[in-house]
Amino acid sequence: MSELYSRRLVAYLDILGFSQLIEKSAASPHSQKQIQVFLENYLQNNVLKLMNSIDSEHETCITLLSDSIIISMNPFSLDGEIPFCFELMTRCLIFQSLICINLGLFTRGALTIGEIYHNSNVVFGPALIEAYGLEKSAGFPRIILSDSFLQLYESVLRTESPKWNKPNHFPKKDFDGKYFLDFVELAAEFRNSPNVDQLGIIRKSIVSLCEEARNDRRLIEKAVWCIEYYNDFVNCHPDYNLKLLENITLTTPKKPFEASEGVLIT
Repeated sequence: MSELYSRRLVAYLDILGFSQLIEKSAASPHSQKQIQVFLENYLQNNVLKLMNSIDSEHETCITLLSDSIIISMNPFSLDGEIPFCFELMTRCLIFQSLICINLGLFTRGALTIGEIYHNSNVVFGPALIEAYGLEKSAGFPRIILSDSFLQLYESVLRTESPKWNKPNHFPKKDFDGKYFLDFVELAAEFRNSPNVDQLGIIRKSIVSLCEEARNDRRLIEKAVWCIEYYNDFVNCHPDYNLKLLENITLTTPKKPFEASEGVLIT
């Protein structure tokens, strides 16, 4: 084993649509100011501080690269008895939810465990390459778990210890067999909050994504996935009295001499 690399939990998160948001802001000083305030005041001072406000044994490192964030931390406490995989999953869920609530954007990413070198200035290693590749393969707006991370998670979940509590949130298995972090479930915990209607904002963000997909066929699969994910949650929780996303038509733009393709979600 290399003396430089260390075995760590690694998350690679990508804010989808952030580049397009920046491009649109070129003609809007107000939008530019909103983005600046969010990045400098909110993201730096609140979100990243929150994600880094963990016991020093985690040795958390965070690197912000425009619309992507890399996070790594130790997999266990120094005595090897307290697992930190639940902590990383929770922090990523919080980040994913806050990005959607504050910017109306979705996050795609991946969690893994492996060899990496990560400090305040530099990050590289096989685990970063793996996390980056998995993030791209995730396809939809979801944060997926690698096989190695899932194996660690399941192993820890079978362990009983008075030194740590089992998580309140569990990964959800998708249609393709991949497991991902269930951020709608997290938002549902705050459905009765008098301050922010998180589920309502997520629903509105999905509708906005569908509207964008009508002019950009590259977004159709993402929009359909979001609709099915949200509606599956609604159907699984009838006692929440939430409305399904229904009768949404996603029509791709026409090419010359080609009929439009329509997708009706009912």
